[in-house]
Amino acid sequence: MNSYCSSLLFDHGPNPFTINLRNAASHNCNSCTTLWSGSSLELKLLNILPWKTTGWKQHPETDQIIRIECGTALLILASKKCHPDSQKTLHNGDAVFIPAGTWYNLKNISKCPLKLSLVQISSNNFKN
Repeated sequence: MNSYCSSLLFDHGPNPFTINLRNAASHNCNSCTTLWSGSSLELKLLNILPWKTTGWKQHPETDQIIRIECGTALLILASKKCHPDSQKTLHNGDAVFIPAGTWYNLKNISKCPLKLSLVQISSNNFKN
């Protein structure tokens, strides 16, 4: 693990915090790192290896925003698990807003690791 990962990539919440998100995501060595969590918002950094997926995900009570920091992803959306309704290719700087209850799967279609930032918004406290 490089020094950037060990010195900055940990949960800084709920304190005020600033960081270059693209730079932090590019240095994230873990599949999932929580960078900030508060009472109703959480920020995670994801690292998906080439040709791998997140697997089907659904958050019944949590809205999400996912931003592509580096790489190219295939986003698959579904109203029922494993039954795609639509798909879209996402590139650096693209973001997707996923309402609570929506099934999704992200596949890295790049030759390099896919770096994502993910914001979850919930009425529940993330630090239970």
